[in-house]
Amino acid sequence: MDRKKIKRQRTTLSVIFLKWLCLFSITVLLIFIGIYWALTVWLTQLLQKPSLAGFLDSYRQPLFAQEYTRISRHDLQGCEFVVLDEDDSPLYASSPAVKVNFSPIELQCIQEYPARRHYSVSLMQKGKGSYLITESFRSNGVDMIDKYCVLDENFRVVSGTLFPKDTVLSKTEFQFINGEYNQKYNVVKYAYEDDSGEKRTLVFYSPRRSLQRDEISVERWNQIWYLLIPLFLLVLAIFGFLISREIKRYLQPLNAALLGIPSGQPADLQNYRGPREFVEIARNFDRVTEQLEESERQKKELDSQRRQMLMDISHDLKTPITVIQGYAKAICDEIIPHESVPHYAELIYHKATAVSELTAAFLEYSTITHPGFGLETARCDLCEYLKEYFGEKYEELEEKGFSLTAELPDEPIFCELDIPKFRRILENIVNNSMRYNPHGTEIFCGLQVQEQFALLTLGDKGIGIPPEICDTLFDAFVTGDRSRGPGGGHGLGMAIVKNLTEAHGGTVELVCKPENGLKAEFRLLFPLASGSP
Repeated sequence: MDRKKIKRQRTTLSVIFLKWLCLFSITVLLIFIGIYWALTVWLTQLLQKPSLAGFLDSYRQPLFAQEYTRISRHDLQGCEFVVLDEDDSPLYASSPAVKVNFSPIELQCIQEYPARRHYSVSLMQKGKGSYLITESFRSNGVDMIDKYCVLDENFRVVSGTLFPKDTVLSKTEFQFINGEYNQKYNVVKYAYEDDSGEKRTLVFYSPRRSLQRDEISVERWNQIWYLLIPLFLLVLAIFGFLISREIKRYLQPLNAALLGIPSGQPADLQNYRGPREFVEIARNFDRVTEQLEESERQKKELDSQRRQMLMDISHDLKTPITVIQGYAKAICDEIIPHESVPHYAELIYHKATAVSELTAAFLEYSTITHPGFGLETARCDLCEYLKEYFGEKYEELEEKGFSLTAELPDEPIFCELDIPKFRRILENIVNNSMRYNPHGTEIFCGLQVQEQFALLTLGDKGIGIPPEICDTLFDAFVTGDRSRGPGGGHGLGMAIVKNLTEAHGGTVELVCKPENGLKAEFRLLFPLASGSP
């Protein structure tokens, strides 16, 4: 899978949540605006009282043209009207629910529009009468009383100039004086001439407004605001669901890829699109998948190496043991002549020694590759120790016909070393040079400081190491019979060198093309001890 093909997105989780927050805020704001607008319209309709002036402004033309049917009852907002001719007979009534026939006194009691004169009703104390009715007109901005009358509790005229004495007003006439009709309508009259010049009287009924009822309506409307809490929670739940669905849409491919790992079939995330954070997760998942694939490959390779190692151990043990068994059986069966027994016993001894060395090497290799393996290091002058080591080794080298060239500095070079383990490193490399090279080969040892490390160079001018085994020389069970020709060995020596060097915090490498006349060259780096120059 190519990580570069995963498409990057500029969108981030913060942008997504900000987008949904803006949509949520706009939605809530629109809901509030809608409720506020509905409340405003309702209150306007509630508080805006229909009036005769508004009626005349809207329907003067059809009214004066006697085209009464053009006046829609729906537009009257609950108002009704009656048109009377010059004899006060009804010409048209918008509804039979209101009074359409009027007596002269009833018409006299109805307030006029425009209000040149108007009636006022006052409740009097008990005595001569109960009600005082006055007819006033406005002069120079001051209300002037023109006529009056006093009514008793039965609406009989007791005294006054407004109506003849002893006239009894009906309940309807008294209501007209108060400007109302049946406690449902406000009533007013308007005298005019139509387009044909005929005198007409318009009696206009408008719905009465009850302040108490309006207050109750407003109070009930205010209770609607309590619905905002569940409405807000509902909108919040809807947006929470939408956000969750969008996040799940981004997470689904990642989840599918994760669930596909155990079956070895992770989902393809090459074309994954999503927030920047999730794209980064997809990239990391892709990287981890590659690492897992590499780990699986290495595991298979290690399993193969382990099987090969077991085969090598079996082979290296089986050959000498088979020889030992054969010679021992021959001696026991007296097949070998008596004078040859010491010779074969010596052969058995050498084979048993080889098996012992292989077992010890394998035990040592198993020990140093164990996770719990550790070193017991101490501060040591590496230059001085190399002089001591090769001083002890010189006699053995000379006896076997090898020469030594050493380039060691005079000043000390201190490192933290586990002396026995460091000696094992030297032994394995030097012994390999002696084992696989002919007599007379020159062995080389050099030491110098390279930055914060001591560089130890060990090599020889022998037959060299074939390039094809350079990459596997430090693997277990790579022996001389696979590299430099016959010469024996158990194939664990260089693997032990590598592990012990790395345990000291250093590195070892085989120089494939050595210089200065060397045919085989190993470079070992060991960290300098703290305080070293």
